[in-house]
Amino acid sequence: MSDQNRSGHPGSLGDQGGGTDNGSSDAIASPFEGLERGSLDWVEANGAKTVADVVTMARNSEKLIGGIHIPGKDATPEDISSFFDKTMKSFMPEDASGYDFAMPENMPEYMPYDVDMVEHFKVGMHSRGVPPQLANQVHDWYVNDVLVPGFDHELEARQTAADNSTALLTKQWGEPDSPEFGTQMEYTMKAVNGLGAGYKQALINAGAIDEENNILLADLIMPLAKIGKLHFSEDDMVTGDNSAPNPFADDSQNWSKANEIISKDPAKAKSLILSAGKNPADYRL
Repeated sequence: MSDQNRSGHPGSLGDQGGGTDNGSSDAIASPFEGLERGSLDWVEANGAKTVADVVTMARNSEKLIGGIHIPGKDATPEDISSFFDKTMKSFMPEDASGYDFAMPENMPEYMPYDVDMVEHFKVGMHSRGVPPQLANQVHDWYVNDVLVPGFDHELEARQTAADNSTALLTKQWGEPDSPEFGTQMEYTMKAVNGLGAGYKQALINAGAIDEENNILLADLIMPLAKIGKLHFSEDDMVTGDNSAPNPFADDSQNWSKANEIISKDPAKAKSLILSAGKNPADYRL
């Protein structure tokens, strides 16, 4: 009778010692009988042979994750936020300077890399608890998939606007190298400059002209030629005589005339310098 008490029931903790069923040579009963299929698969995959093995695995696992409870599907936003705070804390730098972003290798050479944007991006990543490894991936994605396509689209739009404006200006003022075209451009820049630096910057910001005085929105700019002719040509710098020698050109260089134009009409000077194939920056323009 004592032998029967030692054998116990199959699957009980008492079976771990290795008793047999009625003294037969059958395999020792598993201590995990009765578990559902998923649990049995986990036991088998992790090589657990006894209940003691399972307990040891559970304790070691708790040590590895620091007792952190993984939120379930019904977890609250607070629970999820707390979980990420605890798990990501060890990966986070002390401040935003701990991030080190670099230009992606496939970033177009013609696109400027905005350093101020990068610094702002670092602060944003740190304040949101994003570890550097993930932040680097987000940075590269943002540059390649958001900034680059946006920049390309802007370049394409600017080129289209410039082409359309050139076509309209040519129709109204003649060919870009004609005397009439040059005169109308002088009148236009007289008005732009005469209305003040703030006005010119507003036109640039609106995409009507660029820093080099190229007209991008002809419909908006052409009326300025009339304003320039009526109000800003009394100093006789606009004569309509575009056949006059270019004082900045090597074959007709005239420093006295060039300095006079630079002093009285920087925009015209810049245009003449470019026509002479030179750099306005060399003349501090």
